[in-house]
Amino acid sequence: MSKKNGHTDDLDQPMPLTFEKGRKRVDVRVKFTPEGDKWNAECLEFGTAQFGATREEAAELIVEAIALHLNALEDVGELERFCAEHGIKVYEETGWSLAEGQRLKIAV
Repeated sequence: MSKKNGHTDDLDQPMPLTFEKGRKRVDVRVKFTPEGDKWNAECLEFGTAQFGATREEAAELIVEAIALHLNALEDVGELERFCAEHGIKVYEETGWSLAEGQRLKIAV
């Protein structure tokens, strides 16, 4: 466990993020690393990285960068090819799913 700028968590564990647009969904992981007095946020699937003065700022910037990356790939018709080449699954939503914001919690 590490602590920096009021955050205590396992910095070695990437944070999963889900990006959705229309009926498509892409899951990625972002790793946060303190570097001096700044934070680095890196998307492990895309190689996109951003620095921020705080972890929150780095998180906001990496989300924007990933969204721009996804939009650019989609705009030129390369999203599926790029993702397939890099082992990133693009999910096509075709059926029923839980409503937005709903989570199913299962005790193990």
